[in-house]
Amino acid sequence: MHYFIANWKAEKNLNDCYEWVKTFSVQAMKYNNSNIQIIICPPIAFLTSIKSYLLSSIPSIKFGAQDLSKFDNGKYTGETTAQMLKDLVDYVIIGHSERRTNHNETDNHVKLKVEQAYQHGIKSIVCISETTQIIPSKTNMIAFEPLSAIASGNNYPVDSIIEFKKGLNLPSTINFLYGGSVNKKNIDSYLQNQEIDGFLIGTASLDPHDFFSLLP
Repeated sequence: MHYFIANWKAEKNLNDCYEWVKTFSVQAMKYNNSNIQIIICPPIAFLTSIKSYLLSSIPSIKFGAQDLSKFDNGKYTGETTAQMLKDLVDYVIIGHSERRTNHNETDNHVKLKVEQAYQHGIKSIVCISETTQIIPSKTNMIAFEPLSAIASGNNYPVDSIIEFKKGLNLPSTINFLYGGSVNKKNIDSYLQNQEIDGFLIGTASLDPHDFFSLLP
């Protein structure tokens, strides 16, 4: 199984999202590969709207959130908790480098968020860029995102990715993903390596044609 995770970040309004799913649906309804799992992670404000639209045409697609709160339900104005998300998503991205940089998220924040996701049955996709960053025990997927490769066009070599993975000593229960300037020109080199279980895709997921072109 290979996972293709579209992380739209904070890039679209509601109309943009509708246009994306309309275009993607036309292509994806003709696509059938049981070894591929597509996971869409839209801005949380638009999740319900586009989920109902896409699932009506492509029921195999899964959905994820781009983040969640380290708190459970309570007096935490502005937070989106795992309990709120549990009936909406199957996955959540935690500890993305942009969250660590722009919101000063620490390994402890990541750990608390993974625990929240686990308690409410949501699978966690934990992003790391260094082998020193902690991988919480309930993590389901690791996404290696080297900082020099994110949205730069400078994708990381396969050999370097595998060397990084070896340094993690991951248990077999955790899927290993790569994220960092993945596009249709370089994805074949990653797909050919059995050590890479999938991809966390940012820029190339914003256009439905570009995203669909990545699928084998």
